[in-house]
Amino acid sequence: ARLLYGQAGQAFQQLRGEYNLDTADCYLAIARLAKEQPQGFDDYPSESEDDEGKAPEKEVYTYLLKAIEVYETLAGLDHPDTADLYVKIALACQENGHSVGTHP
Repeated sequence: ARLLYGQAGQAFQQLRGEYNLDTADCYLAIARLAKEQPQGFDDYPSESEDDEGKAPEKEVYTYLLKAIEVYETLAGLDHPDTADLYVKIALACQENGHSVGTHP
């Protein structure tokens, strides 16, 4: 599924430009999949060069931040969907024992 979301995100970027909500949704899906990896899973598969060697926890942050950047650009800082993404990254930080705003 992760590979397909990545391919879909790339296709959306080619069709609609770098900043579009469909690509942001693909970023969110990849973050969700990275979050669902079992703890201690040493051979986490990486399907793209950009993600090679990243732990699932860091991958969650990477893709959530990409989605936030798109939503901030397109919808604005005060849009409810942007606010929802801020909550998602805050929860990811909390779940991983990081103070909010101090993700690795």
